[in-house]
Amino acid sequence: AVRADAVATLEAFVAARCVRASDAVARLAPAWTHANWRARESALKVFSGTLSRGCAREDDAREMFKRACDSMGDRESAVRDAAFACASAARAAFPEAMVEEFELARNDLRPQHAKALERLLTTTTTTT
Repeated sequence: AVRADAVATLEAFVAARCVRASDAVARLAPAWTHANWRARESALKVFSGTLSRGCAREDDAREMFKRACDSMGDRESAVRDAAFACASAARAAFPEAMVEEFELARNDLRPQHAKALERLLTTTTTTT
C-alpha cells in the first residue's frame, strides 16, 4: 500500500505541475538498476500515469518509451507488464513519435517483445 501511495503521490505532483515530467525521469533513474524489482515496476507505473494524464512533453515521452523498451527484458513479469503498459500509454499520447522510437529500438528488443510492440502500434494505428 505504501508503494502504491508513493506512485500516486508522484503522479499527482506531476499532474499538478509541481514536478516536471523531465525531472521525474531524471529522479527515477536509479530505479532502472535497483535490485528490488518493485522499484523498477513503480517507476514504470509513474511513467504510465504521467503519460495517461497528458503531463509529459514529447521528448519526455520518448525517454519514457525507451526506458519501457529496456525494461521489457526484465526477469520479473510484473516489470515487463508495467513496461508494456507504459509503452502503450506513450503510444496513446504521441503516436507518431512512438512509432519512430520503436523503429530505433526494434533491433535491441527480443523478437517476442518487438512483435508485441509492433502489434500494439499497428492495432492502434488502424483503429484511429
